[in-house]
Amino acid sequence: MTPKLQAWVKEEQAKAEKANLASQFQREQMVQRHRQVRARLKSEQQERWLDEERKRAARAPRGLKGLWGWITGKSRKIRKENEAEIAGAEQRDRAEKHGVVTKQLAERRNLQRQIRAARDRQNERMQSLSRDVVRYLEMGAAAPIPDQQSTRRQRQRGVDRDPGTERGPGFEPS
Repeated sequence: MTPKLQAWVKEEQAKAEKANLASQFQREQMVQRHRQVRARLKSEQQERWLDEERKRAARAPRGLKGLWGWITGKSRKIRKENEAEIAGAEQRDRAEKHGVVTKQLAERRNLQRQIRAARDRQNERMQSLSRDVVRYLEMGAAAPIPDQQSTRRQRQRGVDRDPGTERGPGFEPS
């Protein structure tokens, strides 16, 4: 029975190791995916920022028109519009990044919950198996099975001999 229990313990440990490796692989894949998404978002936001910056700069008049706009106050109005647009763009970019990070954190929490549940199930199986091993050992300790060598010694000493057969089958004491 003991070899069978040991085999079950080893099998459960192997399953746990395999599940651990699978969980670790999933986590690493998720981390790589998240990094790629954040890097892509950052590059898209930088490209969009440069494009918007060029458009804002194109709105501002140059040369004599710029001087005339400065005198009339049109340049100030354009500068205020650009500043408001910059603030809106920064807020939009922060909101996009926050949305991505929030979604990724939720995905990570979900994966962590799955990993924790799998570990809990594995721990429960191992505890159950350990309880079975303890029960088996307790049963074995309550009713020990004599080994062959001690049985031979007792026979040699005459412990299990029938006293009536020591002198032969027809012998009767007087």
